[in-house]
Amino acid sequence: MNAPNQSVHSVAIQVFCSIEQEKLEALATMMNELIPLVPIPNAEHFQGVIVVPDEQRELVINDLLKEYDESAGAYVSGTEARACAMPMEVPTDDGKVLACLIFLAESLVQEINPMHYHSGDLISTLLEELCHVRHYSITWQQRGYIHSYEADICKKDLLTMCSNFQDEYVAIRWKSSLMASIPLVEISDGNKSVVHLRYGTPVASLLDQASSELSQISLDAADKKLSIDDAWSKLLQTVYRKIFEPLARNEAFLAVIPANEDIPSQSASDSLFYQQFVEPYWEKTKTQLERSFNNDLEEQEIALNEMAGILDDFVRGLGVTHSKTSGGDYYIEIGVVPS
Repeated sequence: MNAPNQSVHSVAIQVFCSIEQEKLEALATMMNELIPLVPIPNAEHFQGVIVVPDEQRELVINDLLKEYDESAGAYVSGTEARACAMPMEVPTDDGKVLACLIFLAESLVQEINPMHYHSGDLISTLLEELCHVRHYSITWQQRGYIHSYEADICKKDLLTMCSNFQDEYVAIRWKSSLMASIPLVEISDGNKSVVHLRYGTPVASLLDQASSELSQISLDAADKKLSIDDAWSKLLQTVYRKIFEPLARNEAFLAVIPANEDIPSQSASDSLFYQQFVEPYWEKTKTQLERSFNNDLEEQEIALNEMAGILDDFVRGLGVTHSKTSGGDYYIEIGVVPS
């Protein structure tokens, strides 16, 4: 798929849909206002913004990954996500380089009011994606790669999951701190205010959904309705999307909210599944997330490996056994999920 490169101001913006020029100008201006607030160690790591039709975002991203970075694996969008920052390890004659793109759904850009574009939703979205780019850039400088090269397939899957929700935690803490300390959001004509962000999804309900989904995956695997590979993939997706990602995101918001602020109840402890099974694993994981965030991310690699071990214990607690045979093959068994 080819599209004209509509470079506006200093931000490279590629558009795969029909967007009014005034809205693109407002988007570029907003990006130029926010970029200085998010210190990306190597500015060359950020390669610009791509606007795509909502229903084509996964396709466009995966086409790019196939062309430039197959090591990243397939991208799967969240159900309500309208933006994402994508890091790619691009091969060159001198080795690989990091190239990060921010993808925006057409519907998000269409909502921009060119006269009043400092909306909370737009600023929150753009800031978060820029914070992801900053995190990728720091990680690249620390270790020289983004995607895990772990040979053990199951361990690689767990490391990738931990890396993903660690990334969400770090980016949201940075974004929330910025929006709570700098007046960025327009609340009336020309007047801007700070904003204390909160996680908008009831965590307990997601945890209860996870319990039901995991039990169904276990039953379908036992009845041969799902292959073991498909069951493993679905299980990890549920563990990520319905358990550890929302817990990590919620904790990142809570870490920035002042103690005297009224916080709507998002308590995970309202979930019986959380009380009876998830809590001890999450408490250990939370400790490692805080460790990864502190000291300018210097210990994030240590924390990441610790979290992968915790997640390994978690999935084994779900009744999942995985091991590598003497012949080099991988053995995965999905047992009975506790409910």
